[in-house]
Amino acid sequence: GDTQGTVFVPTAWAREVLPRLREGGYLFSTELLYAGHCQGLAITEVPITLRQHADAGGTRIRVADIGEMAAGLVRLRRRAVVLGARRTVAG
Repeated sequence: GDTQGTVFVPTAWAREVLPRLREGGYLFSTELLYAGHCQGLAITEVPITLRQHADAGGTRIRVADIGEMAAGLVRLRRRAVVLGARRTVAG
């Protein structure tokens, strides 16, 4: 799903993990949630319904942003151990 939104995490965990995060922009919340996943935290998505105001402008994502997001996802996967992933027999 879309990871943009409000994220609640334990304070002690945030203090430990935030200094290790490297991604900004669109990938900040993705990296934060991935770090939690790598460390075995339970992640719960709570769906909400938003109504857009008539005067609200839309978000514009540039083609360059898509390329940067893809590169960032590759960087995240490579940094899985730094973020706390447990090693498996396969990987």
